[in-house]
Amino acid sequence: MRSMSPTSHHDGEGVDEILLYIAFIGEAAWCSCELTQYISGRVDAAKGAVVLGVTIVRFLHVFSQTWFILYSSRLRLARNSAKIAMRGRECVTFLLVVNITMFFFGIYESMNDR
Repeated sequence: MRSMSPTSHHDGEGVDEILLYIAFIGEAAWCSCELTQYISGRVDAAKGAVVLGVTIVRFLHVFSQTWFILYSSRLRLARNSAKIAMRGRECVTFLLVVNITMFFFGIYESMNDR
């Protein structure tokens, strides 16, 4: 991401941003409803702290994820030669992340089988 620079909108990215905003507003509304139930006392005292913690962490996660997606969607490679040098990097990164995820999932499944 260091070799990329912010640019303006391209093609159909405006629609993607609108959908992202709608999803963020929906998630913010859901989290605020959970906080309202906690504040009004509709949640048991034993579960109250857990509900509050999970809701705050969830909202912070959604906010940071939305910000990161919006920022990274505006990044483009600055030069055409840089684009050629970076060819295939996305595919390799995707395969690496999938491989690591499958490794940890395999460890988790083997721990549950015993």
